[in-house]
Amino acid sequence: MTISEHTLIADIACDVPSSVPVFERHGVEWTTASLHDLTQHIVTTYHDPLRAELPRLELLAARVARIHGAKAPRLLQRIESAIRELSRDLTIHMRKEERLLFRGICGLEYSGECALPLTEAIRVAESEHHRAGTLLAGLRAMTDGFTLPDWACPSTRALYEGLATLESAMHIHAHLENNVLFPQALKLADAMAGSWT
Repeated sequence: MTISEHTLIADIACDVPSSVPVFERHGVEWTTASLHDLTQHIVTTYHDPLRAELPRLELLAARVARIHGAKAPRLLQRIESAIRELSRDLTIHMRKEERLLFRGICGLEYSGECALPLTEAIRVAESEHHRAGTLLAGLRAMTDGFTLPDWACPSTRALYEGLATLESAMHIHAHLENNVLFPQALKLADAMAGSWT
């Protein structure tokens, strides 16, 4: 099997069964959990840490731009701007997911009713995940794969390491939502709709 950044975790698990314990150890495989448990896992494992990490990265980017601005002014301004944009987008995205989409999915699981147009809400969430991925890919490109420049100070190191960790966590985070939570919620919605006919 050839694995790329576009290979689905489910496909890897099917073709390489020995990978399943690794995914489970890292909380990647959640196909048997309740939708409620999965949404809670996403909030506590990804959303809550992001709420703390994003402001820290914004402060680090501002500090690095201020201290080293003369060495790479355009680059550091672009990095700072992209992090600010990513932070703003993800903060709004997580709030919407928790208050609307996740509540709707859990309501569907418990009562068979969802108070929002589920397919459209999921489409919007997936579009926002794609946008976050694009911003992260831009940051990876700007920093040459998070490679430290010669003039890097401890703040620059902390910033680049934080961005690399954020990118890795976002891949798993978006996978859990796009490829596990959302398909399961839509499958449940279809089953509920079928039971009403």
